[in-house]
Amino acid sequence: MSEPLARTLGAFLSKLSPGQVPASVLEKTKLVILDAVANAVAGWDMPVSRQALALGRQWTNPSSQSTVWAEGLTALPTDCAFVNAVLIHSLLKDDSLPGSRAHGSSMIVPTALALAEQERLDGQRVLLATVVGYELQGRLSANYKVSKPVVDRGFRGSPVFGPFAAAGAAAVMLDLNEEQFTSAISLAANYAGGLLECMERGTPEYRFQNANAARSGLMAALLAREGAETADTALDGAYGFLRVFAGLDSAPAEITEGLGQRFEVMRVEHKPFPTCGNNQLALQALQHLLRHHQFSHEDIDKVLVRVHPQRHDYPGCVGPGPFATVEQALLSMPFSFAVLLLRNSLDASAYRNVGDPQFAALAARVMVEGDSRTGLLDCSVDIALRGGQRLAADASVVDQRAFHPSRDDAIADFHAMTRHMLPPDHRQSIIDRVLSLDTLRDVSQLTRLLVRPSGSRGEMQHARHQKVPK
Repeated sequence: MSEPLARTLGAFLSKLSPGQVPASVLEKTKLVILDAVANAVAGWDMPVSRQALALGRQWTNPSSQSTVWAEGLTALPTDCAFVNAVLIHSLLKDDSLPGSRAHGSSMIVPTALALAEQERLDGQRVLLATVVGYELQGRLSANYKVSKPVVDRGFRGSPVFGPFAAAGAAAVMLDLNEEQFTSAISLAANYAGGLLECMERGTPEYRFQNANAARSGLMAALLAREGAETADTALDGAYGFLRVFAGLDSAPAEITEGLGQRFEVMRVEHKPFPTCGNNQLALQALQHLLRHHQFSHEDIDKVLVRVHPQRHDYPGCVGPGPFATVEQALLSMPFSFAVLLLRNSLDASAYRNVGDPQFAALAARVMVEGDSRTGLLDCSVDIALRGGQRLAADASVVDQRAFHPSRDDAIADFHAMTRHMLPPDHRQSIIDRVLSLDTLRDVSQLTRLLVRPSGSRGEMQHARHQKVPK
């Protein structure tokens, strides 16, 4: 009988040291953290962020060292991880790991930073914890072999794989031994869950799903440190995670292949636009047409978008409107197309008034079809103008560097996303701290900067509604 999968992963990951992680992986990890922080700051005033921050104020614990971002209050690490995860996930622009159907940074980064503050750990440990979090997220999803059947059953990828990611990050921060690390993984399997129904209905539960995954994963590691006993077959047993969530009788080889030789964080993709990941390629193709052709949204008769059925069928992505909630708009490809066509840009300000009749009118002219002849990493955008002219583009025009930004690109994106929230010197200080994390002995030098400046109103300050008045 082979060793239980949780033990194999726990044995390797508990012994991984910073010296075993290539410099290129650490550099990528810094950019991942920078992107997560940018999303949190940009989303401070989103409706779900305000709700989470209200809880954060109730959870204040002066004896704790962990920070509730935006507010600058202290609370237990589990509570901080929850609130800060909501901030990162509030705009739905946080990163994705291809094949996992999950947004790792909103669960991994707040967990690692909250524990770094509480345990007085350095930035080098945060980097290693982030790498390990992505290892568990990516490997247990097994490049769609596990994540696809999970999502096909109606579960959402982030809260299913997120507890593992957060548990892995927390286990590194707490310096768990092999047995404890194995227990943390096994406990995380018991915390996995989260449904797609909210995305179908356009309600905000999915942002809180990620937050709960962060909190649950952190709790798994804390319990493991206290000696909690677990079934080491929680992943691959007869009633384990792989069978129950994905219907698999055996573990895909991808879960353990190349441990220590390739790192999942290197595959992380950053989103150019604050909307569902399924919409990113088509929006890039549309942006190409806007850059290379002279036409106005008023010239458009209709827009036809063809995508792989998996992208078309994902709940909420083809919602035509009218848009009554921020969540409906964040997920909808027709909405994001309408905003990009009207404004030639798509950023957080688009969600100030999702019921704008201009958005609704133009979104109604955007048709999205699922086409089995279209590859998962392909799309086509066909614009019919009123004068009879047709404009077309597909994924071949997309510059993949947009999903894997350089350091300079990541810095520029941070400034662009947070410019209405923070003054330039404040933004630059955050950037400098993140990019020097490996030399930062006190992580509070970073986290104390993730607080709203006194008197700041913020870009979304006037977006005080979640539903459009009837």
